[in-house]
Amino acid sequence: FLPVSAQAASPTPRQLLGKWSCVTEYPEIDAVTRYVSVYSANGSARTQGHFEFKFANHELLYSTKSHGKWQLNDNLLTLTLKDDKLQR
Repeated sequence: FLPVSAQAASPTPRQLLGKWSCVTEYPEIDAVTRYVSVYSANGSARTQGHFEFKFANHELLYSTKSHGKWQLNDNLLTLTLKDDKLQR
C-alpha cells in the first residue's frame, strides 16, 4: 500500500462522494502509479490501481483491486480496505 496525504479546507463527506483518480510519477525510478477510487454515500469504497515499472529494457505492469469502507472524521479520511489482489 502507498500512503497518500492531502489537505483540504474542512471537506464534508458529501464532497468526497464519487470517483477520484490519482496519477503519481516517480521519474528517478522510472515508475508510475495510477489509481481510481470510488466513494459511495453508504460508506463503501472501491479502488483499482495500476503500477508500471521500467528497468533495463523491461516493463513490469501490476494491477490491484480492493473494496471496503471509508469515513471522514475531523478532516481525516480513513480507508479500511479488504481483498486487495495484486496481479502481474
